[in-house]
Amino acid sequence: MHRQRAKFDLTCALTTQGIKLEDLTPSALLHYSLENKRLGLTPGATRRTTRFAALGVWEILHRMGHFPPGTAPTLRTFIFWLTSPVT
Repeated sequence: MHRQRAKFDLTCALTTQGIKLEDLTPSALLHYSLENKRLGLTPGATRRTTRFAALGVWEILHRMGHFPPGTAPTLRTFIFWLTSPVT
């Protein structure tokens, strides 16, 4: 089930943004994930939950070395870094 979800999310992210896999950046995948959440398209998610699309594909691409060095290993960590106040 998780493999199929990751394939689906990857395919949708590439298709909706009209890009190739080599052009998929962390920001582009984040955009796909947040738009899914905003539009209520993430399976099992509500506006009050922290469930996001593309969690699995983010981890796979990170482990493959697709993302630049220093990229957060998980989408949740990336979102946390983006939303944390700078001190």
